[in-house]
Amino acid sequence: MGIRESMAERLERLARLVPGMGSYQDKEGRRDADKRLRVTLAERLDSARKVVEDVIAKQQRDGHIEGLDRLGSLDRKLHQAADSIRFASYGFSGVFDAIKIDEEKLDRLYAFDIALAELVSAVQEAAERLSTSSPQAMVTDALEPMEQQVVTFVNKIEERKNLFG
Repeated sequence: MGIRESMAERLERLARLVPGMGSYQDKEGRRDADKRLRVTLAERLDSARKVVEDVIAKQQRDGHIEGLDRLGSLDRKLHQAADSIRFASYGFSGVFDAIKIDEEKLDRLYAFDIALAELVSAVQEAAERLSTSSPQAMVTDALEPMEQQVVTFVNKIEERKNLFG
């Protein structure tokens, strides 16, 4: 981010990315809002995974075996990514306990959550490209970018866990 966003701007951005996130800034609502965020992101990853499963089934029906191993691996990674965010204990319980929260740490947390939501959107967009790509172009034009988006998301989750866990 070039110019530093204020906390209010980050909250507004997060609320646009994930409906129901308006209560994220009040202390009592943070834990519930955090859970809604995690559930929403996990569900969005699950929907991307469903697209991958549909592509696998179509490839198999049509006799196109190129990329099936990688699609299966991507399916597993999406499942793991969804579960890792759905069942995350890092940062969420410790940061949102009934203790005074450091404003700078909270600002960084919001930035991470925005980044996670944006990465999930990128994964969903990549899944849509995957579902509409031709079998010949699927691996290079759609599968590789989606694999990279999932790896970036998983790395961001790990980074968040290390900073806030």
